[in-house]
Amino acid sequence: MAPSDQLPISAVVCLGYPLVGQGLKAPMRTEVLSNLASTIDHPPVLFVSGTRDSMGPIDKMQKVLADFSALKSELMIVEVRLVCLPTLGDCKLHHNTRLSARF
Repeated sequence: MAPSDQLPISAVVCLGYPLVGQGLKAPMRTEVLSNLASTIDHPPVLFVSGTRDSMGPIDKMQKVLADFSALKSELMIVEVRLVCLPTLGDCKLHHNTRLSARF
């Protein structure tokens, strides 16, 4: 597609955003969020985090999203652990599959 043929992005959904890396000294991955928040007219972002997600703990996600108040975002909390395999484009829900949103 030529750039003029591309559709605009109207929203972004992040399933299991990997905010923290593995290991005790892994830095938080906030650079992408910072860049997005500083972009004028960026699309709204929905973050879906599982209550058992070790790479996107709810308390840290809430704090980071509060720190980036310019980022138009919502956090949806699900009572599961989201496991995404980006190389396969496949996300799976583990354990209890009951969903509950808190906005």
